[in-house]
Amino acid sequence: MVGLAQQLITNQAGYDEDFLDDAQGMFPDEAGWAPTTGSCGKYLYSANNWQPVLADHTTFYAPDADQELMQLALNEIADYLPVGTPYIDFGAGGIASFKRYALPAIQKIGSKKYTGVDFCEAILSDIMTLSGELSSDVSINTALLDLFLPTTRNLSPDQPALGVMNGLTIGNMRNVRSVDAIRNHLTSTLQYLSRLAGNGWLLVSMDSNQDKKYVEQAYNIPPVAGLIRNMMWRIAKELPCEGFDPSAFSYAPHYDATLNRLEHLLVSEKEQEFILGDRIVNLKSGQEIHLVSSYKYSEHFFEQCCASARLSVTRRWHHQSGVLLYLLTDSKLASRQELQVAV
Repeated sequence: MVGLAQQLITNQAGYDEDFLDDAQGMFPDEAGWAPTTGSCGKYLYSANNWQPVLADHTTFYAPDADQELMQLALNEIADYLPVGTPYIDFGAGGIASFKRYALPAIQKIGSKKYTGVDFCEAILSDIMTLSGELSSDVSINTALLDLFLPTTRNLSPDQPALGVMNGLTIGNMRNVRSVDAIRNHLTSTLQYLSRLAGNGWLLVSMDSNQDKKYVEQAYNIPPVAGLIRNMMWRIAKELPCEGFDPSAFSYAPHYDATLNRLEHLLVSEKEQEFILGDRIVNLKSGQEIHLVSSYKYSEHFFEQCCASARLSVTRRWHHQSGVLLYLLTDSKLASRQELQVAV
């Protein structure tokens, strides 16, 4: 059996080795250890599978809250940003997200440069087809990046940009095991996003709703379940595996009140043994696989992390659901602006 697995990984061509490594680490071994548990959210998305979530208007409050808060922000944002500020879309999400969030903002602030950032190549390819949605003097660029794995990149080296992260994406950090680790990771993520935006501004939505029953019920809908289960279908289609049944999983969101996060779990509906790359995976019926989390920060906690990341809260907008939208300014830029006003 092991020899067969080694043969599979040797003969399979064209797969993503990082994806394989993360997928292998997502499934628990015999001792229950899964090194990439809760850290595989970047593999959930394809060019179109976020659209059903955006279109849902039942219990899942995030898309409508995000859109309503963006409308409020667009009424004021020109008061805080220079005309022509570049727009960087952190987690572009595809054509529907672009038209829903980015396009109105680009038009409002008169951006001449749009950069779509995502970890899904298909989404970025679709973004490049959108030039017809923009005036001829607006350029479209893309960047393939993991937004929670810092690099030294700066996507706007010539002038400070507006980096926008909708969809409560700031809560989809990798798995951590303590509140201090959440604080450190959120702070470093905010610093990284600010650097990517040329140390300009960030417009970030986050969820402060920590009601276990409400949050679990809100997320437990077919579009979200389909989004999470998409990971298993990607494994079956794109990675060297044998004997794997991607249909044998049900979605079971669980809110961990200790760390204030919704854990997106898939539960194995049957016992199965399969080969994934050079590893034999044994799953028991009822075994849980933790793919990604949605952290729910309190307003105070989030703003503490912003301060630690040297970001000033320029403006905040509240939604009745508990979602907040923040306009953050790099402290050095804020100081320069205050000096210019004083002069």
